Amino acid sequence: MDNIAFVQKVKMLCIERNLKPSNVCVECGLGSSFLPDIKRGRVPSVDKVEKLAAYLGVTTSELLGEEIAPTPVAEGGPRYPPEYDLLDPEDQALIDSMIRRLILEKNQGDASSPSNGAGSETA
Repeated sequence: MDNIAFVQKVKMLCIERNLKPSNVCVECGLGSSFLPDIKRGRVPSVDKVEKLAAYLGVTTSELLGEEIAPTPVAEGGPRYPPEYDLLDPEDQALIDSMIRRLILEKNQGDASSPSNGAGSETA
């Protein structure tokens, strides 16, 4: 894991959402020194990366900067309105991120619905 790239990714996601990285880490239960510790070389646990990714609405792969191959779309690629091409690359990336987050949330909601048996047991 590239620690500096990880910290930069977290900061970028926070900026996109108008959040302070230190506040996000505290609210996730990671502590205010989480990002400085990572920047100094500490490797975060999978659990902590998952908590942070969930809070920011991204996948752990996206948070870790892993390449995600786009899903092929039949007949010519993704269908965006023509205005999409007029946006700068940062805005396009934000829209793509929001679409992935919505899909992830929908998939997580489907996985926990009572119709598939998940969530029917009590703790």
